[in-house]
Amino acid sequence: MCIRDRPDTAEALLADLWLPPDGVPNSGLAIIWLHGGAWYSGNKGEIGLGMIRHLVRQGHVVLDLAYTLAPLTDLQGQINDVKWAITWMRQNAASYNIDPAKIGLIGFSSGAHLALMTAYQPTTPGNGRSGDTSVAGVAAFFPPVDLADLLQYHGVTEEWRAQPDPDNPTLERLVRRLQRIPAEQPYYPPRRFLKHWLGELSDEEASPIHHIGPHCPPTLLMHGEYDQVVPPTGSRRLQAALNAAGVRSLLVEYPMVGHAFDVPAWSPAGQAALHDVERFFAILAGDPS
Repeated sequence: MCIRDRPDTAEALLADLWLPPDGVPNSGLAIIWLHGGAWYSGNKGEIGLGMIRHLVRQGHVVLDLAYTLAPLTDLQGQINDVKWAITWMRQNAASYNIDPAKIGLIGFSSGAHLALMTAYQPTTPGNGRSGDTSVAGVAAFFPPVDLADLLQYHGVTEEWRAQPDPDNPTLERLVRRLQRIPAEQPYYPPRRFLKHWLGELSDEEASPIHHIGPHCPPTLLMHGEYDQVVPPTGSRRLQAALNAAGVRSLLVEYPMVGHAFDVPAWSPAGQAALHDVERFFAILAGDPS
């Protein structure tokens, strides 16, 4: 289904809407699902369908969003996509038996970063969107929370960022093939990609940890103990900052697993996370049991 047309990219903002099966009472809660993929890859309907099916069997409505990927847009454009999805869900709440005050976000890796950025900036204007984009809660799997810290961890220094990208046609052909970049779409080598994706935002402005305050909604953080892509230290710092701001939050660290531990879903960590997500959204829906 189409959420809206995007005038800046000439592309439609698409999503899959999952409804509770027949005979399952509607909980009144809607969840917007944000896939991972390093901000430039992935799509709706690719990963996590088992968890989506489980959530709709609990009576929740799930909107699996195909937010616009970089470099077709920048970070603020991706956040705007999520805000448009919240606005659409709120405007259509009555059609799907949703309580407009009960809209949650769930994201994975880069999608978790977008979920936190959106949840922690409910009043930031963007791309013509207006209205309330606050959410009842956010669940974040292995989220990048401090961009400067993460870039430094991966060896991306200010000196590296200041250098020009070398001309490398072989690398461009390889990246285009691996990432399925069409010939008509511009290729962005690493430094130019990072600059383009950030747009006018600084590293701090692009980091959820720098947007924490009492306004933040309840937050569930889930991280693998041995994550070497997005180290769990970021989630630990984020949870400490949320606690200091008086925001209800929980960090669950799953032992002896790394990044994307939710795949395969039937792994012990994947099953434990499924239970944690189920309980979190049940509480948001108003079921304290």
